[in-house]
Amino acid sequence: MVLGFLGLIGTGWAAEVTLQPPPGSPEWLRQQNELAIRAARQAYWPEAVYRWSKILRFKPDWAAIWNNLAVAMEAMGQWDKAMAYYRKAMELEPDNTAYRANYIRFREIQQKYRKGAPPESSETRNPGSPPLP
Repeated sequence: MVLGFLGLIGTGWAAEVTLQPPPGSPEWLRQQNELAIRAARQAYWPEAVYRWSKILRFKPDWAAIWNNLAVAMEAMGQWDKAMAYYRKAMELEPDNTAYRANYIRFREIQQKYRKGAPPESSETRNPGSPPLP
């Protein structure tokens, strides 16, 4: 009876471990990005930031992730980080019009806020899904 119980635990555990792609693999990156996008769409920004930051440890040249992190930082009111991340995305992909448009929109919001207008609500933002590696 104990042997059967251990066998079930061992089998279940092994099956769970083998289903996880290795960190940094294309499948792992895709899964982390999907989880981050789901979190962002629900305005659960800390979780999205956590997932996107994990991705950047393995793929620091993924411009879409920098752009999405910028959107998250903007939504959380961390404007200095948002500015730096928008710039990083544009540095990595200077011809990407979506990143440039996000940066310009962000700058406009910053300028309005400095003049006394309230910033755009994070709930009106809908981050796009970046291309997969």
